[in-house]
Parts: sequence; structure tokens; C-alpha cells
Amino acid sequence: MFSYTIINKQLINNDNFHVIPIGYRCPTAIACTYAKIRKFSLPFDWGVPWNPKKIQTILENDFLNFCNFESINNSNIMYNKIYDFASGHFTNEINVLNETFHRRIDRFNNIMNESTKK
Repeated sequence: MFSYTIINKQLINNDNFHVIPIGYRCPTAIACTYAKIRKFSLPFDWGVPWNPKKIQTILENDFLNFCNFESINNSNIMYNKIYDFASGHFTNEINVLNETFHRRIDRFNNIMNESTKK
């Protein structure tokens, strides 16, 4: 188990920074978990497909309509046609999913307002 990582050639204590996984599908969040630098789930975990333009649009819109999901073929893959992305590994119960994502969005906003490194 390690509690430090090298970022920008600096040794940073795991308690003094937050990693925000943004990547294609699951590997980004999983890699952060294996590296023991992922502390909790955030809104961009498990997304298909995430790209910088989509993230930028979501952030510029302050997550407006981000929780507007529909189930794909009644599965655990949820789709948001407003931002054209899908998210997997979730319940297809919309109310539970919305609560989950509202918590993740609140967590993300709190992190962005903290003075810790990101």
C-alpha cells in the first residue's frame, strides 16, 4: 500500500490533493482505485464517451440537466441524450440514480471550491 504519488515531479501526500477521474469508460477510475488515490465517486466516473468538449459543456452549464437519464434497454446503462453520454454500473431506478448523481455533483463542487490540489 502506498500513500504518496509523484505528480509534476513533486511528492504529494494523499491527504492534500484530490484526483478527479475523467476518462473513457471505467479504466480511469479503476486505475485511481488501484493507486489508492480515489477517495470517492464523482460525476464523471464510468462515462461513455467522455471527451474534453462534453466535460466543458457540462461544467459551463453547471450540470444543468445532467441527471436527465433514461435506461438503455431496461439495463443498468443509463443514457443522457442532452449531453450524449452513457454511464454504466448503475441502477435503472431513475430516482435512486438522480440521488446518486446529485451527491456526486455536490462532492465535485465542494472539491473545486477547496484549496487542495487537484
